[in-house]
Amino acid sequence: MILTTINLYRKLALFAWIAVNRCDQLLGTNLQRRVEMTLEEFKNVKWHTGMTALYDGNWYHIASADFQEFLIALDGVVSGSDEPSWVRCENVESIDD
Repeated sequence: MILTTINLYRKLALFAWIAVNRCDQLLGTNLQRRVEMTLEEFKNVKWHTGMTALYDGNWYHIASADFQEFLIALDGVVSGSDEPSWVRCENVESIDD
């Protein structure tokens, strides 16, 4: 009984892994893992107005960047607030211009 249960869990895990990979192929996404920005990537970004960042699964307008502390100011993270939210670059998954 225990071996049957273990084999069932292995098959379910394999099925889930295949499903995620297939969704990635169809949608052009990366559901397998969260890719965080490195400090080196932050330094190499060509910053300009109109950029957006993927943070916590949502896209936000970038209001500013702090190059000494490697922080990114995002508008709209806290609903109803006029102040941008400062987040560490390692917590941002992607930047789009």
